[in-house]
Amino acid sequence: MKKPVFCTDCAARAPDAETSYTVIGAGWRLSKRQTPDGILVEWRCKECWRKYKGSEGGAASSGRFPVATRLRPGHG
Repeated sequence: MKKPVFCTDCAARAPDAETSYTVIGAGWRLSKRQTPDGILVEWRCKECWRKYKGSEGGAASSGRFPVATRLRPGHG
């Protein structure tokens, strides 16, 4: 990665890396969202990502799925 990566929330600097995979491997996470000006890319450190995931802003990508109310055909 050519330019440094900073946490959107706390402004911490990510470790220097050749690729974004290295930053992700260090626990940093990337989120994208649509704005009137285009797609906004936001990097967050581990701690800020935890806080973001627990907030309303991160709810859309929480990885939580609704509980199934019925079984799939052939499974019960």
